[in-house]
Amino acid sequence: MKEILKEEKNKNHISEELADVFYYVLLFSSYTGIDLTESLKDKMKLNESHYPIEKAFGNNRKYNE
Repeated sequence: MKEILKEEKNKNHISEELADVFYYVLLFSSYTGIDLTESLKDKMKLNESHYPIEKAFGNNRKYNE
């Protein structure tokens, strides 16, 4: 990934794509009435319980494996 991002044209293209995705996420959350800040907080708490740092750090296995 670092190698790809060294070229400015690649970085610009990725930036544009991320902006598109971000726009549609904001649009969809507005349409559905979902608070993204609260959703992110809730998801981070869930991930904390599924992937405790002492078990997950340096490990790519799923929490139930």
